[in-house]
Amino acid sequence: MTQVYIGLGSNLDNREKTLTDAAAFLAPKVNVLRASRVYETAPWGYVDQPAFLNQVIEAVTGLDPPALLRHLKGIETQLGREPTFRFGPRLIDLDILLFGLEVINLPELQVPHPAMAERAFVLAPLAELAPNLVHPMLNKSISELVRLVDREGVKLFVKNAKWELDLDLCPVEVPADFEAALKRNPISLELFNKMPPSHKKEYIDWLESAIQPATRQRRIEKAIQRIVEKKTSK
Repeated sequence: MTQVYIGLGSNLDNREKTLTDAAAFLAPKVNVLRASRVYETAPWGYVDQPAFLNQVIEAVTGLDPPALLRHLKGIETQLGREPTFRFGPRLIDLDILLFGLEVINLPELQVPHPAMAERAFVLAPLAELAPNLVHPMLNKSISELVRLVDREGVKLFVKNAKWELDLDLCPVEVPADFEAALKRNPISLELFNKMPPSHKKEYIDWLESAIQPATRQRRIEKAIQRIVEKKTSK
């Protein structure tokens, strides 16, 4: 069984229901483990069309990549997708984003998806599920990639309420040594967990800029001290 990440998109008819139906039709050949929240995305490539709803699913499958692609295309057909022009409106779109850590280059299939690193509507939901997963070709984590991409036009979509997507919706990857230090000080861990990701990132960037191991260790100790002092000084 291989762990896979599948991107879903729809901008026609009942978009929410279409995403739900597509996820349900994956079984039994694809076993869904988790699903991200749904994001609403301004049209990309061809703008004169309705906004898309996008989601990412984490799953496992015994299918090989070409067989998985055929399965996804079969679901698209079953749900009623009709041919359209590139970047045009689609009832449903199912893309293989990642297939384990494999790099696949076939005429009909390229994995990792060749455009995923440029698309916030893929990276934002993927970062919810696998922030620490490293892109097998770019050698960057998903949380790193989502902070580099232009997120304008991508909004969280929940029960018809739309929220602007910004850094605070994106997970932050905490270095292992800093995480261990936080866990040794339960108060600092609790306070750090309550911080918005943008504040967490300031601490992490400061640590990562240290060149010498001794300097990094001193900064970790200082960061713990600052986190606690900020709380007690209020």
